[in-house]
Amino acid sequence: MPEIIVEGGHRLRGELHIQGSKNAVLPILAASVLPEGETVLTHVPVIGDVAVSLEILSALGVSVSLADGRLTLCADSLCGDEVPRELGARMRSSVLFLGSLLGRRQKVRAAFPGGCAIGSRPVGLHLSVLRQLGAEISSGGNGLCGRVGRFTGGVVALPFPSVGATEQALLAAASAAGDTVIRGAAREPEVQILCDFLGACGAKIRGQGTAEIRVMPAPLHGCHFEIPGDRIAAGTYLAAAAATAGDVTVRGIPPEHLKSSLAVFRLLGCRVDEGEDWVRLVREGMLRPVPRLETGPYPGFPTDMQPLILPLLALASGESRLRENLFENRLGLAGELNRLGADIRVCDRLAVIHGVRSFTGSSVAASDLRGGAGLLVAALAARGVSRITGRRYIERGYEEPERNLTALGAAIRLIG
Repeated sequence: MPEIIVEGGHRLRGELHIQGSKNAVLPILAASVLPEGETVLTHVPVIGDVAVSLEILSALGVSVSLADGRLTLCADSLCGDEVPRELGARMRSSVLFLGSLLGRRQKVRAAFPGGCAIGSRPVGLHLSVLRQLGAEISSGGNGLCGRVGRFTGGVVALPFPSVGATEQALLAAASAAGDTVIRGAAREPEVQILCDFLGACGAKIRGQGTAEIRVMPAPLHGCHFEIPGDRIAAGTYLAAAAATAGDVTVRGIPPEHLKSSLAVFRLLGCRVDEGEDWVRLVREGMLRPVPRLETGPYPGFPTDMQPLILPLLALASGESRLRENLFENRLGLAGELNRLGADIRVCDRLAVIHGVRSFTGSSVAASDLRGGAGLLVAALAARGVSRITGRRYIERGYEEPERNLTALGAAIRLIG
């Protein structure tokens, strides 16, 4: 079984240039079936979820070529309207192909999307978005089927700022017959990046970064577009520095994308310095507890960072309380951290953490992407050797994390 072997106790020091954003590139790949002509994406992360997306695109007839982070796509030869079941079931963001394929092919078939087991992530809101723009969608034991003559445009009202549903609305609106207004839109940087990509392809979009986005469709053409740095990957390496009393600088990421996470690192007692496209974290003393912390939509504390902060709270000198407001199973990491010596009690969506002086190496299992990264952070701080199974989850979203961490001074090797 593939494992990550970590010898803890090494202080991390140095600099890293952050990979392209996983959460930004995946909706852009779904959008790439819409424009005519060649699209070139640079700074594309070589990760598991991107590989699955490229397999889906190839199965649909899209020309795909990836080398050294440069991805060339052309959907002029698009001939399919079905997301292969075995591929769609491996990745949550496969649901975004519904809107783009309906926009391009006027029909679509897909399996229910898969991904990490972090809680209920129903597709009902995605289907509601498509129906509000004129599509007919049915769901059943064979998955999802949809048809549309052409998306109509209009008003899409979201009951809460769902990132995925906002992206779905953007993909559908980009090929609609008229303007679309998305109310209650998510404000995450990844949504803004998708707007920038669609704009580079010719769409006219206003209001990105606010709760109301207006899309004025136009013929879409290929473009050159660079994928920005991954704010969660950046936060992961900063968390690893905090866990090991380290000194790490991450480059290629706007600090404003990490604003709420950097505020938490400062509450924990770390020194954080910022530049135009870099962040440096230094930890010299003990970690401090955070009496109250909860996840929320952007610009709140991101749920993806929660599993990376949880190990730090478990090492802080006092009691902390962490509430997960988005995914009901995302605190499942607590049990594995307790195997390393943490003292975490979970009741529903609230974790009560009593800090311990140190972790002790043990065998633990990753069961989702960010939880696996959280185990890496904890293992780096532990005394002795830890064995982490479930490596495939981590590789879904991180490009060669073992190489990056080794460059910072960690002792990591892969088995299997």
